[in-house]
Amino acid sequence: MSSAEWHPIPLSFEVSEDSSDTAEGRRLTVTSIVRDDHGVRISYEIVPPLPEPLHGPHGVADDDLGNRYEDLGGAVGRDPVRDVTDGVLTMPLPADDATTLRVRFNWSQGPRAWRQTTHEVHIRLGSDTAGS
Repeated sequence: MSSAEWHPIPLSFEVSEDSSDTAEGRRLTVTSIVRDDHGVRISYEIVPPLPEPLHGPHGVADDDLGNRYEDLGGAVGRDPVRDVTDGVLTMPLPADDATTLRVRFNWSQGPRAWRQTTHEVHIRLGSDTAGS
């Protein structure tokens, strides 16, 4: 199935917690969030890139109705042209009547330098233009 068949809708978001590992000099930036027919996809990049092997973050989310969600997985890999690590974390589709989703992700299963790192992103689930 191509991404055009996924009907992606950009979502507005705000990064409310950003605990990037300054000791290693790496910075994780959430670049976009879309909702499609299969989930909520949080795209991010890490500069400078992580060394091989690469492991993506683990995510947990809560919606404004009190439902909890575990991530569905994602993809992470080095982009040699831009010299960054690109990744996407996919969360399940939230309940139809939920209006916000709070996603926390960490690197507890990833490279040692990122074991303690967490980020929190607040997502508005309407069909707004992507923000932040």
